[in-house]
Amino acid sequence: MIICHTKSKDGSFKYAKIHVKPQQGIQNYSREEATEIARKNPDYMIQNMFEAIERGDYPVWNVYVQLMSPEEAEKYEWNIFDMNKIWSHKDFPLPQIGRLTMNGNVILRNRCPVFR
Repeated sequence: MIICHTKSKDGSFKYAKIHVKPQQGIQNYSREEATEIARKNPDYMIQNMFEAIERGDYPVWNVYVQLMSPEEAEKYEWNIFDMNKIWSHKDFPLPQIGRLTMNGNVILRNRCPVFR
């Protein structure tokens, strides 16, 4: 999540909380599995994504935004910048505003791990 603000020409603004959620869902390894993978190949997750992109299995994230006025922020039950708290989806809806697709790998000479 990212919290920022938008400003209009008239000087008014809204706070925006941006959410990026994977279309693929979230899958976790057990502590034991993660430890073993990290021991065998510390770059496993980077390599996994790199190879998925190479074969055309592009990772996709949906992008959502919540907007809050400064007046609402002043009256809100907690500090809106506390990243451990969630803004109510009932009070501040979460419409989808876009989608991010990672459809290519960036290869920098002598700097990018190449897993071929």
